[in-house]
Amino acid sequence: MKKLLLIPLIIFLTACAANSKVANTQTTERFKSAMQTGCLLKNKGLTEHCECWGKTLAEITPLDLQRNIIGGRASSHKLDLFAVMFNNKEKLDKCDAFKPKDVEAAKSAIKKDEEKQTAELVCPDFEYEKPQNALTDTDRFKGFSDDDIELIKSVDSSLTEEELGQHYFKEVREQMEGMAKLLKGKFGSKSSLNIEKIFKQQADNAVACSISVMNKFYSDDERDSLYRLYYASSDRDQSIESLLIARVETLGLKDEELSVYGDALQASLSCEIKKCMKK
Repeated sequence: MKKLLLIPLIIFLTACAANSKVANTQTTERFKSAMQTGCLLKNKGLTEHCECWGKTLAEITPLDLQRNIIGGRASSHKLDLFAVMFNNKEKLDKCDAFKPKDVEAAKSAIKKDEEKQTAELVCPDFEYEKPQNALTDTDRFKGFSDDDIELIKSVDSSLTEEELGQHYFKEVREQMEGMAKLLKGKFGSKSSLNIEKIFKQQADNAVACSISVMNKFYSDDERDSLYRLYYASSDRDQSIESLLIARVETLGLKDEELSVYGDALQASLSCEIKKCMKK
């Protein structure tokens, strides 16, 4: 009787194990495919190399991490995946055997292709010209609320544009530094890369591109007002919105055009910064 009762239980447990194995296999296949695709986007034409890369990553990456990455939570698990990659660098390096013998020529071809894509990146036309610098405070502060004007004027007038700019982009640099420390803590001595130097270069590039694009779309007075609003309030989004509202007022646009204008400006800014960062 006991044996008869055990038979359905054994069948049930076997079926569950089989279903779990199938699910795990599907997860790994999807993860491997995603890694291969990402590799091919960066290494066009190196199919065998990327097949090896995807297969190796699928073998060395814990199943739970694979599920998180393909389950739409990739951004919050980047550091975990980087840790797996650096801790298994020797295994991944073996995939280089599938690259062309003339690696430098291959890299050069890929770089030329990327430069071509950057050159062909066409940003949306922005139909509005940036306002001219104001001659008086009345003109300069036109469109700003009384509270915004008070905030702008509350900032020490002796602060230079460079000092204000450093404060405005301080958060960007701190975020990069924080990521570098996290990565360094995970990889430790296993990484031969100077992680802190890499992230500092990325931060410098991001800030330089942002300033360059801001100069293209903002007048000197607008940029100074934005810096001072942020310096006084520490609220980046509100500072940008206040500047946008003031510009719409200065240009004599209607209130209903604010959203359309803001979206167009943001699209142009984002595209130009992206184009600059690719150079």
